[in-house]
Amino acid sequence: MADLTAPTSAPASSTGEAWSFPRRFIAVFTSPKALFEHLDARPSWFVPFLVSLAFVVLFLVVLWHPVIFPQILEKLDEKGAPDSAVEMMTKNGLTFQLIGVLIVASGLAFFSALVAWLVGGFILGGSLTYRKALAITTHASLVTIPALLVIIPLALIARTAEVSVGPGMLYLAKDAEGFGGKFVANLLTFLDVFRLWQNALVVVGVSVIARLPRGKAAVGMWTAYILLALLGALLSGVLQR
Repeated sequence: MADLTAPTSAPASSTGEAWSFPRRFIAVFTSPKALFEHLDARPSWFVPFLVSLAFVVLFLVVLWHPVIFPQILEKLDEKGAPDSAVEMMTKNGLTFQLIGVLIVASGLAFFSALVAWLVGGFILGGSLTYRKALAITTHASLVTIPALLVIIPLALIARTAEVSVGPGMLYLAKDAEGFGGKFVANLLTFLDVFRLWQNALVVVGVSVIARLPRGKAAVGMWTAYILLALLGALLSGVLQR
């Protein structure tokens, strides 16, 4: 059995033809180590980036009328918003939400690559460029696709978009009270099975491409994940009060 604690050697797939996207997509779930060895020689990121964005848009469009829009109207009613605000949201709400989601999702994609690059390439001392970090994180983000195929039905059943596959389902932020409750509820969402799976793939990618021992890459990337989870829960708790 290979020693996973030893630094990863040069990729076996440094030569040969570039893999098609369908092959890379399948490899995310079946052979991630081989995928990242290939991406080390041919760092590709644009197609998985677009595909992930497309599925985020699908999530919003499918849930807009049955789930998201009614929740927005409920919040507007609670705040006593004027009829003009309700009318504007009715006409243009989906467009505004799509623009906002695309901007946020794109920003998070490039930010997550930045984190992987800083941790793997600088803090841990590995050999990693930003482009290769982006190839790692965009391919790992393809876990979003099976995640949404599970989450969309759950959201339709629960009548809320705030669903996750994990302990976060037991304590939703919309039901939590006070800063402490919101903080805990948002923190639990980071224990979602698919989010953890995605970060585990990033660990493999950083280990393979940055030539780092698997344990060292795991400590670095999981520490970054925990710190970002705490920061995200803190900001969400403040904004949702």
